[in-house]
Amino acid sequence: MFDMMESLLKDSAFQANVKFKELTFKANQKILEQGKEHVSMYLIKQGKVRVIVSADTKEESLVRPGVAELNKNDVFGEFGLFEDLPASADVIAVEETTLIEIDIPSFRRYLENNPNIGYQVLVDLFKTLISRLRHANKSIFTIYSWGIKANQLDDHLK
Repeated sequence: MFDMMESLLKDSAFQANVKFKELTFKANQKILEQGKEHVSMYLIKQGKVRVIVSADTKEESLVRPGVAELNKNDVFGEFGLFEDLPASADVIAVEETTLIEIDIPSFRRYLENNPNIGYQVLVDLFKTLISRLRHANKSIFTIYSWGIKANQLDDHLK
């Protein structure tokens, strides 16, 4: 994904039609907030971010597991290319992090007007999303297996 985005950022047609800028965030600074509207996706130029999902539990406490750490060359906020919904997670800088913030509406128009480039961007995004989905599935299975063993339910499942 990074190679495609890096070449786009250098392309004069992209520069003329897509709004983007470089931003720097300090450690522990929130970049995206779960449940809040956003119109940008981000490419990590330098640094590291943590993706955190808040989940209400039946108790009064709030569980906030870190579901992923993303590093240089990773993207986030890309769901906004496909749906106009609020952020599905918080994203917080783990260390000082430099990002390329890309305006989604202008990026969508650019991709629609350049279908060959749009196709390649989508293929690269799908590869990224599939990789993340595989990781999430593995994590879910690990937690599920742990829960079965911790609660001694494995004897009941045979």
